[in-house]
Amino acid sequence: MERLITALPLIITMGAFCQADLRLTEAGISNSTRTRSFGSAPSLQVGSALQIRATIDNPGTISHTSITLMVEIAGPSPVNTLLTAANLDPGESDILLEPVPIPLLAEGLYTATLTLSSAESGSESNLANNVQVRYFSITNNTCALDGIGVIPAGASSVAWIGTSTFPDAEDGLILMSYVDLKTGTEVEGFEALLAPGTQAGAEVHFMVLDTTDVLNGDVYNPLLETTPSAITPSDVTNGTVQIALGSGEELPPGGYFVAIELFSLGGAHPVSIKDDVSNDEDPIASLMYHPGDFQVYSNGNAVAVRLRMGDAINGLNDPEPGARLSLYPNPANDVLRITGLVPAGPHLFGSAMPSEEPHWKQARRTAPSMSRRCGQGHT
Repeated sequence: MERLITALPLIITMGAFCQADLRLTEAGISNSTRTRSFGSAPSLQVGSALQIRATIDNPGTISHTSITLMVEIAGPSPVNTLLTAANLDPGESDILLEPVPIPLLAEGLYTATLTLSSAESGSESNLANNVQVRYFSITNNTCALDGIGVIPAGASSVAWIGTSTFPDAEDGLILMSYVDLKTGTEVEGFEALLAPGTQAGAEVHFMVLDTTDVLNGDVYNPLLETTPSAITPSDVTNGTVQIALGSGEELPPGGYFVAIELFSLGGAHPVSIKDDVSNDEDPIASLMYHPGDFQVYSNGNAVAVRLRMGDAINGLNDPEPGARLSLYPNPANDVLRITGLVPAGPHLFGSAMPSEEPHWKQARRTAPSMSRRCGQGHT
């Protein structure tokens, strides 16, 4: 029996084999090389450049050439600039880190749109993953890592950490956020955003800590601090606690951790602080000291603990006279020299064992380890 074999035409769709795709998988815009974003800062603390961070990925099957990143900053002082990146073969990725020169930015809200393109972008089927949007605010009185209240509701995601988040953390839990001061400034006080479940009667203690001390596990050597103060029913209603220093204290330029120590009085009055998780942050942007095991962890993303300056908190109750510490000489610029020592991902940086002194004057003791504690509220 003869078999009749018919040759069918072979139709090859080039798109099935040659796919152009370029993705902006991460984007950041910050006033510091140590953080990937920031929420608020006075113009003098932003300085003459914004730091742009972009992670670029080529998951397609063709190379991308002439890659550019368009940075469009809309707001009271608009800024547009075009950055160039290296060519990417299929499967390759790259991290672009570039400072963008800026004028002295006027106060107000800003929206930064980062758009990735290449000579081959005309063949991409999905251009939506080439764009990322970030938000920040220029103020006259607040340095904040978090963008709560600045990022629009549809793009914002907020978690929280507090005295009931971890076992044995009812009293003495310390939450820290990194701030970068470009110029010396007069600190008037502090602010923290309270999370749901916080009860009046809890106590808080604000501090400014040296970055080198903290990364070595020492959280009991404050450069500035307040006395412990009780959370009031009004604080709970307003969702924020603000404590003044009484009179301004000078901080020189450098990197610092703004910290809040939480006391629930044995769990009777829980207190939690909001954490902005809208965008991934650097592992050391926000840290946590756990009093149960005397360790500093990388828990937190952008904890809402803020530094207030100038006349930001006029009218608040001053602390008791003589309760503030003097400003020490500060080598905090050393934080810039730890680049490369901190691998991506969560880890533990050191430990501090309290002495028999009051909790706001406890001594330093360190021990090496690496870890992260689990458990965090989220909305």
